[in-house]
Amino acid sequence: MKLSLIIIYLLKNTPILKTIKEVAPAPLGFPPKNPYIPTNFMVNMPILNNTDVKPVILRKTALSVLWYKYGSFFYCPFGVIRILLRNPYVSMTQSNFFKLRFLKVLLYSILPIDSFYSTMAGLDFTVSLLTQGVVLFFYGYTQRIMQIYNKIIILFKRLSVDYESFNRFKSVVLSSIRSRIRLSPIDIVDDQFDDIIFSEKVPLLDLVKLAQEFDHFSINSFFYNFLSSLHFDILVSGNIPPQDALHILYMLEAVFSSHPLRLSQYTDTRVLTLENGSDYFYAQQMDKKEDRSSVLVYFEGPKMNELKKSLLLYVTHLIIKGPLFSRLRIKEQLGYIIRNRVRTSGTVLGYYVILQSERQPHVLHSRIDAFISSAYEIFRNMTSEEFNYYLEGYETVFLAKPLTILSETYTTWLDIIDRTYISLTGAYQFDFGNITIQDAMDFFKEMFYSGKRRISFYAFSPYFTDMYNVFDLPLDKLSEFLHTKGQEISEEQLREYLLLSTNIVDFHDKLVLHLSDKNDNVTVKGLLNDTFHYLSSLYYDEKMDFLSPLEMIDDITYFKANLSLSSSFINSSYWNAFYR
Repeated sequence: MKLSLIIIYLLKNTPILKTIKEVAPAPLGFPPKNPYIPTNFMVNMPILNNTDVKPVILRKTALSVLWYKYGSFFYCPFGVIRILLRNPYVSMTQSNFFKLRFLKVLLYSILPIDSFYSTMAGLDFTVSLLTQGVVLFFYGYTQRIMQIYNKIIILFKRLSVDYESFNRFKSVVLSSIRSRIRLSPIDIVDDQFDDIIFSEKVPLLDLVKLAQEFDHFSINSFFYNFLSSLHFDILVSGNIPPQDALHILYMLEAVFSSHPLRLSQYTDTRVLTLENGSDYFYAQQMDKKEDRSSVLVYFEGPKMNELKKSLLLYVTHLIIKGPLFSRLRIKEQLGYIIRNRVRTSGTVLGYYVILQSERQPHVLHSRIDAFISSAYEIFRNMTSEEFNYYLEGYETVFLAKPLTILSETYTTWLDIIDRTYISLTGAYQFDFGNITIQDAMDFFKEMFYSGKRRISFYAFSPYFTDMYNVFDLPLDKLSEFLHTKGQEISEEQLREYLLLSTNIVDFHDKLVLHLSDKNDNVTVKGLLNDTFHYLSSLYYDEKMDFLSPLEMIDDITYFKANLSLSSSFINSSYWNAFYR
């Protein structure tokens, strides 16, 4: 009651509060109109009977190739524009590829309001970075994405970074790099593995040092060099008429004063290729302090032009995927997260397994090895009918029809980027009936046993790096050691303490309570020091026994310099058919 009287008094007698009270509310009105929401939905494109219709070349010049597909299996008012600004200058040095990040940040920062309104209207505009250049992607209502396209391309006329904005953009780029350091262990090995096997990429810590050296002049010089020699690969599909598709090309040629690229200037993503029998590992300690670690074990597989072996790799993945998870996650309970899949790196396929756990990486690695060593029995015990079940399942996925207008031309776009043009020539056609279970068995032995080419990546926690995980303790040896010290404690008693512990610290505390029953504090302290020193030395010996056959990578740069690179994607016959 008193508080309400005080408020009334202040409202009547305080000049400032009187003025606040007398302020009239703002008049109601409509929110700003979103210019990207269309007022009419025009679907002029023809409806196709199937999704297999391939794009055709609408226009080809020394600077560009315009692939065009008018119509879609999906009846909708949407169009899709994909543009690759290709320049080999990007992959000439490792720093050049990194400088593309400034271009991406700059484009997004110039159009913040347009990006907001276009997203609200269901339109999509993204900038992606490749070692071949920059990909511009537009998707949405035909009339509106043409408006976005015109604004973006006009921006390239005045594309530069002023001195005041440079430091702000640099901090954004550095923040994106540092965010990768704070990832979980499993995401660290998955995200940074490309930094090891791709020739154009550098390890994350080197990337941070490299970014610190960039200055305002070097970024603007890179923009000029990048935009002065371009080849435009354009794929237009959906509800976009031919005149608009040609407008896309003409506008690119008008804005960019580019010089045509020679065939010898074209470069592709290259990855390291391992020798037969090679077995490397690279270890990285995480800056983030936690009790989890992770390991990635990668087996290099066939080249992408080896179609039969590529299919066998995918079928092998389907066969061992379930048993791998059942054994490592359910039976042995090794990790919270298990990933295993086929990995595409440039022209090379591979298979990798990732585990994240509180166990040390080399322990996880040893259990993956144990599974791979026994996985051949899965094929030996499999009947032809069971194998055909997996083969038919993969054939269904391999030949599956696209589900949206976006995925309708996605495979074609990947072939244009990589300059393979396989989907455009029908080279994907393959008779699955020619694959037998014996082919799968021979392939498995070649890839994982006789011709093994492997590299492993550890991301380990700084905690307890020199001691067993509690669930890996050799209880039999520990019981024998304590017996030599005059302490009668059976393996069963130790196992009971282990089951009641969540980590090595809990086990230590329970062991203290047991030893304190018959010993004084000084004796207990000495026994514990001797016991854990013994366990530490035993752990070190076991770790070295496992790692000694592997070849450790001390310096990534030196490692890359001493390995050969994969072949290029380009197929000369396809290239001549479409570009010359």
